[in-house]
Amino acid sequence: MKKLFGALIVALVAACAVNAAPLGFGELSKNLNALSTTKAEAAAGTLADGRELLPILWKYAYDEPTLEGKVKGFSVKLTSINPVTNEYEFVQDVIFKSGIALADQRAKVRVTQTESGFSVETLGMTSFTVNGKGERIGEVIEIGKKGQNQNSKNIAGDFEKFAKELSADDYQKWSDAAYNSLTVQTAAADSATNKLKAKKWFSTYPLEGKKTSGKIFVTSVDESKREGYAYKVSGVANVTQKHDIHVEFHTNDDKYIDVKATESVNISGTAVTVSYTPDYESYYGVSSVVIEE
Repeated sequence: MKKLFGALIVALVAACAVNAAPLGFGELSKNLNALSTTKAEAAAGTLADGRELLPILWKYAYDEPTLEGKVKGFSVKLTSINPVTNEYEFVQDVIFKSGIALADQRAKVRVTQTESGFSVETLGMTSFTVNGKGERIGEVIEIGKKGQNQNSKNIAGDFEKFAKELSADDYQKWSDAAYNSLTVQTAAADSATNKLKAKKWFSTYPLEGKKTSGKIFVTSVDESKREGYAYKVSGVANVTQKHDIHVEFHTNDDKYIDVKATESVNISGTAVTVSYTPDYESYYGVSSVVIEE
C-alpha cells in the first residue's frame, strides 16, 4: 500500500483554515487565493541510482492509498503518457473533510525525467465542495500559484521517498507493471518521433513472455482453440489512441461468457506471441498480441 506523505499538505492546510473558524467556502477561497504568487515553478527531485520515473509514477497512481486524518479520498488519472521522452501528465484529486462538508482539491500535474532526476510542475489547481459520492456541488475556486508550487514540492518529495525506499523486488514489480502494460506499449508507438526511435524503445522493453494487463474493447467472445483454455476474447486495446493493439485473450474464467461485443473489460496474463508493425507502416509498435491468463 502507498502511504500519502507530503502531497496532501495543501489540502490539509485548507481544511485547517476552515476548522480554525466557522468560515464559509467563499471565505476559504479567499484564503486559497491569498497564496498566489506571480508564476508557478517546477520542483526538482532526484532518483535513486538506476531507477526511472515511470515505475515511481505507476506506484503513485495505482497503488492502494493509505488515507490519514481529514483525507477521505485520493485518486490519480494519467492523461498523457510519453515513455520515450519520459514526460507524463495526470490529474490528481484529493477529497478531504472541510468543516462539516467535503472538498475536492484537483491538480493537473506534469512530471518529466531529467538527466539529474525529475521535475514536477503543477499546471493548474482548483478546489470545490462535493457530496458523499464525490460529485461537485459547489463553485470551482482557483488555487493560487503559491499553493501550486507547494503541491509540486510535495509530490516531488513523495516521488523521491518512494524511489529511495522501494525494495529492489518492489521496484521491479512496479517497473514491470508500467512498461509491460498495454497502455504504455501503445503510448510508445504514439509518442516516438520516428520508427528508429520507436524500435530502440521496444528493443529495451520487449513485451513477449512478460506479464501484461490493460483494458480492451471487445469485438467477440468465442471458444478457444488453444490447449488448456476454454474461451477466446478478441478485442482492441487503447482504441482512443492513434495506434491501437489487436488482442487475443485466452482464459478459463467463466465471467467472460457474459461479455458482449462493444463492452470494455480489463484483462491480464502473459504475452505469449507479439507481432510488430510491418516496414511499410509509417510508425513502429506492437500491432497484435496473444495473451494467456
